[in-house]
Amino acid sequence: LVRHQVNNMVERPYTCSQCKESFSLEVSLILHQKLHTGKGDGPLTCTYCGKDFRDLSKAIRHQRIHTG
Repeated sequence: LVRHQVNNMVERPYTCSQCKESFSLEVSLILHQKLHTGKGDGPLTCTYCGKDFRDLSKAIRHQRIHTG
C-alpha cells in the first residue's frame, strides 16, 4: 500500500494529448506517442545516446540509465 501511495504521488507533468496518459519523464512521453503514430513498430532511438530499440519497454528501461 505504501509503495502504491508513493507511486501515485510522483509528479507527472508530461501528458499525452491523444489519450491523456501522463509521464514523469519527457522521453517516456515521446516513446509513448510513437504508439499512437504507428511508428512503435520501428526502431526507438534513445534521445541521450542514440541506441536503437524495437521494444518500447526495453527502451524506457534503458532511458533510466541516463535519467536515474
